[in-house]
Amino acid sequence: MHSWPSWMPASRDSTSWQYYEPIWAFHRDELTLTQLSDLNGLRTALGPEGSGTRAIVTTLLTAGGIQLSDLVLSELHGFAALDALRNDELDVRYVVAGPEAEIVRRALADPSVRFMHFIRGEAYVRRYPFLSMVTLPEGAINLAQNPPSRTVTLLAPTAELIVQEDFHPALVDVLLEAAERVRDRGGLLAPPGTFPSSVHVRGRVERRPPGPARAAVPADPT
Repeated sequence: MHSWPSWMPASRDSTSWQYYEPIWAFHRDELTLTQLSDLNGLRTALGPEGSGTRAIVTTLLTAGGIQLSDLVLSELHGFAALDALRNDELDVRYVVAGPEAEIVRRALADPSVRFMHFIRGEAYVRRYPFLSMVTLPEGAINLAQNPPSRTVTLLAPTAELIVQEDFHPALVDVLLEAAERVRDRGGLLAPPGTFPSSVHVRGRVERRPPGPARAAVPADPT
C-alpha cells in the first residue's frame, strides 16, 4: 500500500518533478551493510535535526524495524561527518543529494568509504510513492578512476518545483519552459526526456489552457 509520510505536506502546489536525489548510505570500508537492519548499534549521522535527509531516512529505518534509539546517533553533518567516517569516528553517514554534489563525489572517490546497495529497493518503492529506484552505472562518476566500481541500485526521492498558492498561473508556463530547457537533457541517473515529470505529483498546477481558465489537478492522497 502506498504511504505518504506525515512530514510531507498534504497540500501544496507542485508544478513538476525535476531530478533525482539519491539516498546515499556511506560507510567504512570494513563494514558489510546490505539492508537497513544492519545499522543496529552503529555510529550513524542522519543529517541535522529537521533536515529532509533525517526525515526520509528515519521513515525508512522505522519501516525496516529500526528505531533511532537503536543507533548511536551523531550530530555531525556535511564534510565534518565525511571526515569522521574516514577517521573511524563514525560508521555510517547518510546523504541525500545528486551524484554531482561535491560531498558525494568526494565520498565516492575515497577508497576507505563505501556505500550501501539497496537490495530491497523495489519493496520500499512499492510502499512509498515519493521514492524511485535508480541505477548508477559502473564508472559513471569518473571513467578514469571508475567510481562506482560496480553498477548499483539506489533509492531516490525527487526534487519538486513548488510554488505558493497565490503564484500567478501565467508564470507557471515560464517556469516549466525554463525547467524543460535545463532538465530535458538528462543526466547520470535519468535519460533525456525523463524530467520535468508530473508522475506522482500531488496538488499539481498545470500549464494554463488557452483562455483565462486555470487547470489544476487536485491532490491525490493515495
